[in-house]
Parts: sequence; C-alpha cells; structure tokens
Amino acid sequence: MATSNLPKFLSGTLSRVFKSVPCQATLCFLLYYSTLIVSAVPLALLLFYRFVFSLLLKVVYNGKLKLASGYEAMLASLDSFAQVVNITFFLYVDGHLDIESLRKRIATNVLARDEYGKRPYDVLFKSPEEKFGFTCFRDKSDEIDFKNHVKLCPGVDDPSKIYSEHEFLDAVAKLADYEWDQGKPKWELLVTPRLKREGSDVISSGIVVKFHHLYGDGISVAQFLRNCILDQPAPKLILDPVNPPIPPVSLFQKFVLALQIFFLGPYTLLRLFGNECDPVFCEGALTGGKLLGRTKMNISLEMMRRIRKFHKCSTQAVLHSAFVGSFEKMAKKKWLKLPDEIIAGVVFADFPYPDEYPKNYACFGMEPVSPNIANPAVRLVEFNKCLETLYGRKYALKASNIQTALLGLYPAAVIRYSKNFFKHSYSISNVPGIRDVGRIGGNEVGLVFGVGALFNCNRYHAGVGLYGGSFRIGVIVEASKIIRNRKELEEWIQEMENEIRYLDRRAIAVHG
Repeated sequence: MATSNLPKFLSGTLSRVFKSVPCQATLCFLLYYSTLIVSAVPLALLLFYRFVFSLLLKVVYNGKLKLASGYEAMLASLDSFAQVVNITFFLYVDGHLDIESLRKRIATNVLARDEYGKRPYDVLFKSPEEKFGFTCFRDKSDEIDFKNHVKLCPGVDDPSKIYSEHEFLDAVAKLADYEWDQGKPKWELLVTPRLKREGSDVISSGIVVKFHHLYGDGISVAQFLRNCILDQPAPKLILDPVNPPIPPVSLFQKFVLALQIFFLGPYTLLRLFGNECDPVFCEGALTGGKLLGRTKMNISLEMMRRIRKFHKCSTQAVLHSAFVGSFEKMAKKKWLKLPDEIIAGVVFADFPYPDEYPKNYACFGMEPVSPNIANPAVRLVEFNKCLETLYGRKYALKASNIQTALLGLYPAAVIRYSKNFFKHSYSISNVPGIRDVGRIGGNEVGLVFGVGALFNCNRYHAGVGLYGGSFRIGVIVEASKIIRNRKELEEWIQEMENEIRYLDRRAIAVHG
C-alpha cells in the first residue's frame, strides 16, 4: 500500500516544490546557463580556430604583406591555388631602350628611402619559399642583384638585333605560362631593346614585367611601373582599391554580423576548403563579412546603388543600357556588323575621382579573331585593335580594359565560374595601369598590356587580360560569358538581376 502511494507522494511533493518562486528561478537559471554553455562551445571553437588561423597567417606571412592579407591571403595559401602566381605585364616603348640605364634607374628607385627612412618596395628584398603548403618569405636581404632581375628577354641573344613583334609576343606567352621554381627570381623585368611592330617602321622596345603574386597584384605592379620606370610618375591612385574606406558599423550591424559568422562561418570554411566547390568566393565574403579580416562594404553593390540613384533607373536598365545600348550604338556609328558571338563582361562602375559621380563604362567587346589562336598575347593585341576600332583609342583604354575574371583580385567581387570556359573568354573592366602618355628614358610608352595572371590551375584555365588607361578601379561582378543571341542576353541579365537582389538583401542585412 505504501509502495503504491510513493509515486503520488513524490509527484505531489515535487509539484509543490517547483511551484515555489525560488525553485522556478533556480530552474530557469540552470536551464539558461546550461543552454548558453552548450551554444557557446561551437562559438568558442570557431573563435579559437579563427585565432589560430590568423596567427598562422601572421607567422607564415611574417605580418608584413601589404596586399596578401586577410581573405586574399587565405585564398592564396590554399594548395589548389598554388599556381596562381603569374602577374605579367608587357609594354611597348617608342625608340631604343638601353638595358643598363633602365637597370640603374630601377636600382636607384628601389633602393631609395622615403621621409620615414623606409624603402617603398621593401617586400622586393624578401625571398619566398614553400613551407607546409604555404608560400612565405625568408629573412630579407639588404642587397639585390639587379642584374638577376633586370635582364634581356629570353630568346634575345643579340641586343643590337631587331626582333619582330611576333617573336616578342611569343616570348611573352611563354613567360606568362611558365611555373615558378625555387631558383628563379620572383620579380623580373625582361627587355627586348629593339623590335619592329607590325605596320610600323619605327624601332621600338619591349618590356615584360613579371611578378610573383605574393609581391602584390596587378595594381601593385602598375604602381611599381609608375614609380620605378617612368621618367615622370603619373598621379597616384586617389582611392585605394585594395583597402577601400570602411564605412561605420553600428552595434546592431556588428551583432548581425556576429550571428552570420556564427551560423555561416563553418559552412563558409567548408566551402573554402572543399575541392568540389566551383565558386571560390562564398556568400560570407560577398556581403563584406570576413572571417579573417575587417568588415568592408560590398563595393559592387554600393556602386550599383549609386548608379541607380544617379540615373534614376533599375538594375536591369543599367545592365541593358550599358551593354546592349553602348555596343550597338558604337557599332552602328562605325558601320560595323554586329558579331555573332559577343563576349560579355560586367563592371557596374568605377571610382574615378572624389569630385565626380560614378560613371558606368561597362560595354561589350567582341572576339576579333579565331579563339583557336594559340598565342594569348597575340589574341590580346588583336582584341585591343578591335576595341580601338569600336571606341577609339582613348575610350578603348579608359572604358574597355579587359581583364581575366578568375579569382578576381578585388574585394567583394562576385564571380561565377564555368569549367573549361576560360580558354578564350574575357571580361570588361576599368583597371588602373600606366597612362599612355608616360615616358621611359625620354621615349613614349605605348600600350600597357597585362596578361592578367595566366592562371594555370588544375581545374581552370584563364584567358588573357588588358591593363591600361587612367588610374581607375572597376569592380568585376560576373565572369565572362559568351552571348550568342538576344534571348541568351535577356536571360543572363535576368539571372544577374535576381542574384543582385539576393546579394542586396544580404548586404542590407549586414550593413543596413
């Protein structure tokens, strides 16, 4: 009898105890903190992983890399991108160029110190090496053997011989395609003192500038060319495209960002390190939230907002007018037949100067020659001739510079990939480069081309790119795509519109 009444007694006692206020408070207290502890474990692990990984990056990169930091450094350190190192420019200089005088000029400028006693290109004194799958710098040397860095282009056996432009471009293609090895200098200026360009009787010179990616991206190469080679350096970039101004972030925005990092952080990391992932830039990076860096406003979306506000139109109208209208208008003006295949690349806007409104210079380019041409440098030169025909030299350089979109070296660039597609594709971009009025040794610099990092990854093969024109920055928002007809164009624009709306919502959620 007593045994059968025991459950009733216990249940009654417990109900009376738990009905009391102190017990309820204690129970809530225990439940709250146990839940908090359980939920804090993943966050603590994520923060610990972030700390260890950032510490590893600082150790590996010695904490002194200016351009390979944060998110870009993490991408550059992955094994699958170990070969993404070729940053190659080539330029023509009117007249004969003496390699000894060029070497002395570069040595003087590289060794020079600023008002703070620092060398402007201190990173050039360091030697990269591989460690544990990472590329890092050894201790820097106080000396540089400039004869090992500034020398004749491979294949130029006789400096007094006049080489053809075709021979020079063949050399450029080979230089852009070779892999770095441990014994080779990681930055080189290779000179062809005398060459004759097609259709010209004037003797010119050619310079190939080759950088390892760890020394910087195309912008830093352009700055190097501007500061170390030109007689009278062009104006500096007013807006730093690598580290743009960071907008103020409110406490609520930080809270939302923390939630995003907490919930999307592991997923983003898995996507980053996953081999099956096509898009390298994941959602966490698109909206400015960075696991290993500062919070930055999504430049592309901000520029799109400014364009829409300035022109009082929709995103689709901006895309449509920028591409279809611009290309068809110029083609009709030049009495040109519209091509069957249009290479479409998206650039929403550029940062011209602070006193100007953002201008939409995006436009179509077309494939001028057969994509079966093996030499990418020849394709690049021919493509530029086509742009000059369409837009004139001035606008071809300023408004329609071409750059490969693979990986995209600009912050928050939205890039979509297609396997086995980049062999002969381009995208349009305003990229900072040397002004076409520059001079080297009193001789005028012609066009500046960038074989915009001929990436030879296992899964992708990029095309070629062009750098040139004024110092402006454009944000690549979509990788190149071949448009064969108007229907495909409309579908593509609609696809972009949907993606932009999605990213807009994400950006607003983070940045307000």
